[in-house]
Amino acid sequence: MPSSPLQVVGGHKDTIELDEDDMLIKTTNPTELDFYQSVNIAHSIYHHIPHFYGALKLHSAPNPPSAEDAPKEAIVLENLTDYFSIPNICDIKLGKVLYDDHATPEKQQRMEQSSINTTSHATGIRFTGFKVWNTAKEDYDVTDKAYGKSLTPQQLPDALRRFIPIPHSLTIKQLKFVVSSIHSQLLSVRDAVSLMPFRSISSSILIVHEADSDDFLEEQAAMVKLIDFAHTRLTDADTPDMNILAGIDTLIDLVYNYKEYINQL
Repeated sequence: MPSSPLQVVGGHKDTIELDEDDMLIKTTNPTELDFYQSVNIAHSIYHHIPHFYGALKLHSAPNPPSAEDAPKEAIVLENLTDYFSIPNICDIKLGKVLYDDHATPEKQQRMEQSSINTTSHATGIRFTGFKVWNTAKEDYDVTDKAYGKSLTPQQLPDALRRFIPIPHSLTIKQLKFVVSSIHSQLLSVRDAVSLMPFRSISSSILIVHEADSDDFLEEQAAMVKLIDFAHTRLTDADTPDMNILAGIDTLIDLVYNYKEYINQL
């Protein structure tokens, strides 16, 4: 049975998983903390982001103490993988623009090149990492962010099929249900984002789906959530955030085309 599956996906080394409490502790910045503290049930994306349980300070015990060992702000979030027996996990960064207004000119230039040199600029998405359960070896096959950075827009369907491969640990019937559920949830996320008064830079879509055919439940077959809000701010804007909507639209098309393909099997 897998353990701590979320920690390495997409390079999230700032996350600590608490299996006994079904929670995650993630180091954060004031922008992300303010976002989680501000979003409530009246906001359209409330049910499309991880549940926020609160904030805390992470302390170390340095000897001797140093400035680097000062307490770090952290947020306590819902562990989205806890609903699955064997979770397959994919992290997809959204947006063509990957820097916010507070970035230095040097960082803006660096992030612009990162967008242009990857699929971000042309499509609004970049696969940043995924883990797929390998039944034969009873362990995960891990794909890191280098793979996602190497892709061309034309290769994005290959990336999706690498995350949801055929053959799969699930049956074809179960797999069809998973892909259909992911597509439906992405449409719901898009509707929510189109109504949300915010601007989000470098947020991601997290997709989790069940890989255990024996413990497969249709009501918990897959989960799609928006995550990573270190550069996200609520605004008074009455227009949607087209930067991430472009990426969500790309992802919806990818999943829809794959759904049509596997429905013919």
